[in-house]
Amino acid sequence: MLGPVFAAHIGDWEPHLKKMYGFWSTVLLGDRQYTGNPFEKHQAVSELSAGHFERWLDLFAKTLETHCSGADKAAWEATARRMGFAMAS
Repeated sequence: MLGPVFAAHIGDWEPHLKKMYGFWSTVLLGDRQYTGNPFEKHQAVSELSAGHFERWLDLFAKTLETHCSGADKAAWEATARRMGFAMAS
């Protein structure tokens, strides 16, 4: 569901992934590696719908379930849910 949308908009994944890593490092760890406006970028993708963000949140939660535990897991999932709902609005 998500792959085709992003494949249509991202030609070179390496810089995009680097930006994503910096974004999540900033949001979850406070590292301040990211500058930019992810809301603006994602709102410019007309194909994205609330369903896409719901799917992304499900995948994010499953990833956390596999790789994280405890307080970090709960806090990071809450942060992602707030962000996903804000982007879907």
